[in-house]
Amino acid sequence: MKLKEQLWKRIRAQGKSIQTAKTYWGWFERYLRFVKERDGRWRHPKELGRDDVQAWLSSLANEHWVSPNTQNVALQSALYVYREVLGKPIQGVNALRAKAPQRVRDVLDVEEVSALFDELDGLELLVAQLMYGCGLRIGDVVGLRIKDVSFSRKQLHIWDGKGYKDRVTQFPEVLHERMKEQMEVMRAQWQRDRHEGRNGVSLPFAWGRKSPSSHLDYAWWYVFASDKYSRSPENGKWLRHHRDRSHLSRKISQASKRAGIGKRITSHNLRHSFATHSSEQGIPVATLAKLLGHSSIQTTETYLHVSKDGATASKSPLEHLLRHPPRTTRNLARKTG
Repeated sequence: MKLKEQLWKRIRAQGKSIQTAKTYWGWFERYLRFVKERDGRWRHPKELGRDDVQAWLSSLANEHWVSPNTQNVALQSALYVYREVLGKPIQGVNALRAKAPQRVRDVLDVEEVSALFDELDGLELLVAQLMYGCGLRIGDVVGLRIKDVSFSRKQLHIWDGKGYKDRVTQFPEVLHERMKEQMEVMRAQWQRDRHEGRNGVSLPFAWGRKSPSSHLDYAWWYVFASDKYSRSPENGKWLRHHRDRSHLSRKISQASKRAGIGKRITSHNLRHSFATHSSEQGIPVATLAKLLGHSSIQTTETYLHVSKDGATASKSPLEHLLRHPPRTTRNLARKTG
């Protein structure tokens, strides 16, 4: 069995997501290519070890200028493959790695959110509104299935979110009609697939084995299913997956530039904006933690910027000085002289 197939099998056996498998393999493949360019030939990873991993990580920092967080993902990917797939744990990696800076993420003002929405339409607009209106990650949105949407309870059920946690979050009524329209489009797609004898949608690994017929069950259809079929890396079958998250993220970033928003905006900023704006409206941090799927309130607090009515609204001493200047204007240097 090829190394990539072994990795996928191990990932699924541990209940990890498809995206995790893609990430781990992508970085490990870059590691193998680095060794090939360095040594002039392909080498089996079992021939390599800690020194090679350290050299690769240092190269990422010095030559490719990757961020500390990206470096850490690369390291964890390599360590996982060595430990879980090759059975050769690597310890004591001491590469040149920078400490991740503690940054404050950009949050959109309400006016900027509105301007961003004005530059989107159709499916991309609905995706952006779900992220901002429900505090969702882009992966949460594209992973939504028909059965996860409750109009009566005004809730969305998020399965296998980040950290493989399930949660229920709010589903604003203002999005219901647009969501119903999208689901009708998916119903028509589902009916065409059944009529043509297609294989249906991809399923969670374990459920796909227990209930193969669910591939054709409308309840399991993605709310944002892809227009095309692709080969499943798990079983090799041609199935309909959800839409590509990277493509949707790019559409949102491009829309922010068209709107003239002078910040570096990604789709994830909409989730941060949801948290900050909800906090400003008086939603307790503990409630936000549940809606966002955080195990710790401390994690939620990193999402919250200082409220515009909080510390930054306090009066600056400069404001007092300029509004109420001292009566004397004598030059202090002349006075002391």
